[in-house]
Amino acid sequence: PSRMAAPRARTTDEHGLSLLQLPAELLGLILCRLDTRGLCHIASCCRWLYHGPSGTSEPESQTSPVEDALRQRARRRAVVVPVDLPAHMSSLGWLQYLLRREWQSAVPRSRISTSDDHCLLLDAADRLLSCGTEDLFHGHGVLGHGKHGQLLLSTPTPIPSMADVRVRSVA
Repeated sequence: PSRMAAPRARTTDEHGLSLLQLPAELLGLILCRLDTRGLCHIASCCRWLYHGPSGTSEPESQTSPVEDALRQRARRRAVVVPVDLPAHMSSLGWLQYLLRREWQSAVPRSRISTSDDHCLLLDAADRLLSCGTEDLFHGHGVLGHGKHGQLLLSTPTPIPSMADVRVRSVA
């Protein structure tokens, strides 16, 4: 038998069923209730939950229970999952891609970052803005506008060199 196959069912005793002996639908409901960190932990601890019943990670094989739970959660949140795995994730596979997407969506976004002299902000269109003062110690251009001699920006101003870049978070 395959090393990745699910454990054989044991006789029911005082301990009841193990997680892997549950019907697939019930196991799916349980996995959907775990947070992203819990899904990462359970997938890394159990090869059968990571790779699925066939024991392979081939695209034509049956998907793993954790991958099924991630796809179901994406459908519930109305998140579109691409038909084809993005090229930059092809070496890792669908499970890693789905876990990564869910993990990134759960990370809180910081829309403002401040220091003693300046402030960075994101506007509604995720453009980077800055305002504040430049001091002689840090030199000119620290606000990102590249204007020599402009030592004070009193209102948040878009940074021209970042105009075409969508920024997710500032720190």
